[in-house]
Amino acid sequence: VDARLSLGLLPIASTTFVSVFRVFSPWAAGTTDPEDEFFGELAQTGDVTWNYRFYHATDASRLAPWQNPGGDFSPDQPLLTSTGEGTGNVVFYTSPELIADVQSMLDQPDQHFGWLLAGDESSVFSNLLQAGSSENEDEAVRPKLEITYVAPTDFTKMIANYDALVTVAGMGEEGERDNHWKNAFEGGNALDAELSRPSTAVAAEDGTIYFTDTYGHAIRKVTTEGLIETVAGTGVEGYNLDEGPALEVQLDQPNGLAVMPNGNLYILDIDNKRVRKVTPDGQLTTVFHDETDPPFLTGRGLWVSPDEQTIIYGSRTALKRWTASDDAITVLADGFTRLTNIGLDVRTGNFLGADVDDDSVWRIDIETGDRQQIAGGGRQSNTGIDPMDADLEGVRGLAVSRHGGYFLTAEEGGNIWYVDTAGLAHVLLRGSGDSNLHAGEGQILRDLVASTENVLSQPFAITIAPNGDLVIVTNETGFIRVIRKGRQPEITGVGLDGEGGFGVIWNSQVQRVYLVEETEDLETWNVLSEVPSNSNSTTFIDPNISLLPHRLYRVRFYYP
Repeated sequence: VDARLSLGLLPIASTTFVSVFRVFSPWAAGTTDPEDEFFGELAQTGDVTWNYRFYHATDASRLAPWQNPGGDFSPDQPLLTSTGEGTGNVVFYTSPELIADVQSMLDQPDQHFGWLLAGDESSVFSNLLQAGSSENEDEAVRPKLEITYVAPTDFTKMIANYDALVTVAGMGEEGERDNHWKNAFEGGNALDAELSRPSTAVAAEDGTIYFTDTYGHAIRKVTTEGLIETVAGTGVEGYNLDEGPALEVQLDQPNGLAVMPNGNLYILDIDNKRVRKVTPDGQLTTVFHDETDPPFLTGRGLWVSPDEQTIIYGSRTALKRWTASDDAITVLADGFTRLTNIGLDVRTGNFLGADVDDDSVWRIDIETGDRQQIAGGGRQSNTGIDPMDADLEGVRGLAVSRHGGYFLTAEEGGNIWYVDTAGLAHVLLRGSGDSNLHAGEGQILRDLVASTENVLSQPFAITIAPNGDLVIVTNETGFIRVIRKGRQPEITGVGLDGEGGFGVIWNSQVQRVYLVEETEDLETWNVLSEVPSNSNSTTFIDPNISLLPHRLYRVRFYYP
């Protein structure tokens, strides 16, 4: 919004007039500290001089000259040329050009090399400006850059933390809603496999992606090496067993899926009216068979508690709960037209549910059964709008992030949406409700968001991987696509800072936001700071380390 450069004038100054130019080449900060700063002294290794942006006193091969003596800048393109304003010996300088240049410094810090200040040299003594340096004993006269800014929105921070959109499975062959699986696909490249209208995909802790190949009547996985394998189902619809080797048990249009940290896989086997479990050793059991009212029909919403003792799932018009302690099924909420995906809001303990036939999204209190519409019903496809005005025609996919924002996919509307923590709906990816569109491959999310082009069609589902990746299912013909998170932070250094604080340093990426968290027991993590990064290495100093006997740290992306 605003940026002001302030200089503290020293007694010898006779003017406050200055010009500011952007420097186009990197230069050394300088090592010389002359006693008489007015006249200076001989250059030392590491100084910047009139002829060299990096001077070396003994090795001529390491001299780095300016392209133009005096500095690489455009003398006819100043960011400002003005007399400073202020009181006492501190003066301020600003201009629209300077403000824009500060923004470019923040946007691309690795391409910004600072400024050169020049005075009016027509008369050396009457136009003399001398200002305190950053090492001046008087802090009041040190130069400062004061920035007034609008904090980035939740949506802005979220998209900044993501990188490329990539396809991990599916070849996108046109076809009917039937089984397209061929034995030749087994164990092969997942991008060469023809999928059979997959409905949802979820990622495991190790990066493996599991998905329901619904009309193939099977559960398949994409390994981290990009290979596709069947993990459950015979490929023939129907019912034959309640338990046994997972590859010998028939499934009938499996539609929902949940994967646990221990590797257990839960399947919503819709037409068999069962929830199944597959263990890492490949054995399948039936958790329960639902014959209660309202009938167990279409749905793909499936949530399993961390202890695997409670399962909450969608059953067309109702949200139901099964509990292991009494093997009982109860209705938590009813009155939906056709409930599809569900998601838990960990902040409130409530569930969100997408009603595909009503084009709406609901917040559900599982204690009272009360439900409140929070999105859908409109026909707008603008960004930054009230979620109730958003075009969510055919809303199926729903994924709730830890901090409260949530993602939606509208199959017939074609778009993927993000509703931020301020309650505004944004178009994340644009798409079509029909055709077999498959575009945007390898492009960065922030570029896709800024574009008005359609990059997908018929988005069926979206889930959030343990590492934060967004896993998306699109198209009748079936693609599994992933929007990758940025590179995971790696702590590169820790230690005392010499002033009673403790520092943590990590490899980072520009324009990313990180959370520094602490714990004393590895169970409860507390947020210490939200740290934006403008370089490839970021540091956080904890000033209160001396107050604690010990503390453990971790650094992670802020979203989701």
